[in-house]
Amino acid sequence: MLYSLLTRFDPLFVIPDGNARFKALSMPGAFRQALSVPTIGQGQSAGHDLAKLVDRAKASGKLLVIFAEGTTTNGRGLLAMPDKGTTILNTATGRVYASAVRYNPPRGCSPVPQTAVRWLWGLVSCTGVSCTLRMSAPVEGKQTVAESICRVGRLRQLGLSAKDKVDFYQAWKKYH
Repeated sequence: MLYSLLTRFDPLFVIPDGNARFKALSMPGAFRQALSVPTIGQGQSAGHDLAKLVDRAKASGKLLVIFAEGTTTNGRGLLAMPDKGTTILNTATGRVYASAVRYNPPRGCSPVPQTAVRWLWGLVSCTGVSCTLRMSAPVEGKQTVAESICRVGRLRQLGLSAKDKVDFYQAWKKYH
């Protein structure tokens, strides 16, 4: 279901880079990002302002798909989003829909960077995977995008940022 949506609408994928800027990705790039160790907040920012990416998506007639965290997730909580991004999205002249994709069973479909090949094999060989796509009504001006994502995805909003997640991973890697 998800793949047919991706090929039909040919969206522009965007992830935050940790420096209040955003990086555009192709569909293969989005899958590669989901299966790799996060690079958020490392080095110089090669990203763009979100306003420019919104204009680019409008000009080309594409949907803009923003991965709020820009990292893999266990589907239980939403990391803090860049404030600049949520402000621009709330003032954008277009409709912003928060959506959440949930795979069941969640453990079998949550990618971990070191086990990308095993995860991919488990995903394509599993016959009992179901996918739920939930979308919200358009996000209104005072409502934040993060609150809408949490409501639709049934998530908790966490105080940790993606940079904190990367720092934790680097510290954990030293001792394991």
